[in-house]
Amino acid sequence: PRRFPEIIPELASGAAAIGVANFLRTPERERQVAFSLAYWRSSSVFVGHEGGVTVATSSRICVIAGSMQQAWISTGGRQGTAEVVALESNEAVLDGLGRGGCPVALLPVMQVLPFLQSPPGRGFRFVSAPLDSDGLGGPVHMVVRHGDDSLLKGVNDAITHLISSGEHERLARKYFPFSIL
Repeated sequence: PRRFPEIIPELASGAAAIGVANFLRTPERERQVAFSLAYWRSSSVFVGHEGGVTVATSSRICVIAGSMQQAWISTGGRQGTAEVVALESNEAVLDGLGRGGCPVALLPVMQVLPFLQSPPGRGFRFVSAPLDSDGLGGPVHMVVRHGDDSLLKGVNDAITHLISSGEHERLARKYFPFSIL
């Protein structure tokens, strides 16, 4: 497994062929990799302790390093004067929430929802409405190295089959209480 920020550079260098992760399409990323068809829609949300600090009053806001959430919050998308802390993975951010090092985190909804539904997530909640503009949400894709047209076609054919057969929705409903398409 690779850390999220390592995936696109590895594909761009030819060291890997496919990145099976949740990528939002951006012009910068399009210059480096090819994008599959979208296979779900994302949004982001601030999460923190129930009854705890708000986004506006938090001293620290944690994000995943190299993520769209880090880019957004680092370019003035945040409220207040909180220190932005970029951690290496979703797990590191959630661990920071649990141990108190991150009073508030900005994460993709799909990455924080399982945490909120688990024993370690008890006592935490969404502290904002879902955010899906300015790069914080939208269609999500897998990525393939440029020039590997047969691999991209195979990935797209598989996504199309999963969606058209209904299997995608059946699988998603096992884990999420809402449609993710």
